[in-house]
Amino acid sequence: MRLLLAIVAFFVFQAWWFVRETPTERRLAAVAGDIAGAEVEVRCPSLWRRLVEVSSFEGTVHVDATGRPTHAELRHHVCKAFDRLVERGFPEDVSCLETPGAGCDAWVSEVARAIHVLSHESWHLAGVVDEARTECYAFQTDAEIAMRFGSTHAQGDAIARHFLRAGPRHSLPQYRPSSDCRPGGAQDLRPATPGWPSS
Repeated sequence: MRLLLAIVAFFVFQAWWFVRETPTERRLAAVAGDIAGAEVEVRCPSLWRRLVEVSSFEGTVHVDATGRPTHAELRHHVCKAFDRLVERGFPEDVSCLETPGAGCDAWVSEVARAIHVLSHESWHLAGVVDEARTECYAFQTDAEIAMRFGSTHAQGDAIARHFLRAGPRHSLPQYRPSSDCRPGGAQDLRPATPGWPSS
């Protein structure tokens, strides 16, 4: 009987762990929802999900049978960066991002990547499917998202410029921005407002 109770308790715990929402997930969902213009869900992997995590993508948005986005799932290291931001605060100096090849310390790189991943997945949650367009929109909201996690506007812009410069060199072809991804271009989210990061 004790063994049966232990097994039941184990599976109840697993079910709770799977559906629970952490403070980090709530915060990420609130930020992503502001970008998406809707209430959204962002999930971080549980301990058990991390053990079987095999995807090479840092974030994935799931859709229902009609193609409507249902939720985003972020990789453990992305979620961990946001967890650590609460404890450590935003990096004070991100100037290394402005100089190609300068090499940033692990914390700056980790935070910058996490910000950009959340920005990108937020646009997928908004219903944007095309990867290149999604990436272009993400460049334009990186600073906004970074500021929600304690950066200055200049620091957020540095993150956006870093990924905008790196994108054409390092991205898979489907992620590479088109010629419309520029201030005043067809993918400019705020054409009346100059100054979003450019290469």
